[in-house]
Amino acid sequence: MKRWLKTLGMAGAVLFLVLTVVNASWLAPEPKGAAKIIAHRGISQQYDKTGLGRDDCTATRIEQPVHDYLENTTRSIARTAKLGATLVEVDIAPTSDGEMAVFHDWTVDCRTQASGDTRDFALEELKALDAGYGYTADGGESFPFRDEGVGAIPSLEEAMQASGRAQLLYTFKSKDSSEADLLAAKIKAAIATPARAAMPFMARKVRWTASARISPMLGPSRWKRASNARATTCCSAGAAMCPRTAGTAPPSCRWIINGRSGVGPTA
Repeated sequence: MKRWLKTLGMAGAVLFLVLTVVNASWLAPEPKGAAKIIAHRGISQQYDKTGLGRDDCTATRIEQPVHDYLENTTRSIARTAKLGATLVEVDIAPTSDGEMAVFHDWTVDCRTQASGDTRDFALEELKALDAGYGYTADGGESFPFRDEGVGAIPSLEEAMQASGRAQLLYTFKSKDSSEADLLAAKIKAAIATPARAAMPFMARKVRWTASARISPMLGPSRWKRASNARATTCCSAGAAMCPRTAGTAPPSCRWIINGRSGVGPTA
């Protein structure tokens, strides 16, 4: 019995050693190109994440501000791009009047002076809200951005215009695949005007359905492939991004449009 356990232990140790060696970073090829900066929601206020739930309000948990930028706003997106970000991640939500707003939360209760589901507001109603109303770093004693965020919730088109040379990484918050149709239509309309590089997007919950619906609307030539097996598998279903990856779009799943030729680099 002891001999059998000893043999099993030795086999496990050898297997561990082999897996450690073959997974060693020094065996991996050098990454191509320079490091890429991905800005989550653009420039945003940092907040305490201790015990934070998925739908908890982050505006009431911010640290003492060291800058005056608010997340998912054109000012934040433009500054992020100017600082050299390659991708700016933004959250999108359809509005009651068929537009697409850039806003993170399911409701407007956390950040604004209003209440209700974000999707129940028309775009102009969202713009009339104060997006900085609810931010506090001292439990409600002071509100440093109150009255500073009126008109700050942008439309999709405004976010695209603000992004400059940076690309936008769109995050769906909903399971409703019709939002993919709306996003595709808005992007298609935007790139029908002066030549512009369009952006990859991330479908958090819509995932395969969203990207499969967007792909034919914008044309299969828009989609780039690579030899990487995992990335190719993702893209074979028309996905713009592998599910739940860590914020980067693999080259084979990156959708890049050049307004003049309809194609773009895959790196």
